[in-house]
Amino acid sequence: MIADSVQSLSNAAFSKPNYLEIVPIGVNKAEALKHLAAILGLDLSQFAAIGDGLNDIEMLREAGLGIAMGNAPEAVKSEADWVTGTNNEGGVAQAVWKLLNDGLV
Repeated sequence: MIADSVQSLSNAAFSKPNYLEIVPIGVNKAEALKHLAAILGLDLSQFAAIGDGLNDIEMLREAGLGIAMGNAPEAVKSEADWVTGTNNEGGVAQAVWKLLNDGLV
């Protein structure tokens, strides 16, 4: 498999069944979130992150609140603090609405 052949040089993950993402070791959405937090002078506990792919797991773990989309694989949902609706159900909007209504932002 392609993903296995580049593993020693990079991280490879399928974000969709036919979409392989290959990035250098140490580059991922969690690291980007940490960088953004540092720039803004905020703690990661103050962040909510929403994801639906295997490449989102690290980010969901690092954020203060990890939210998985309803259409995410079970591996992603199991790492999230809660699960919102699917892409087709407006899951991101549902999550933002819940954050606002629950006074979390």
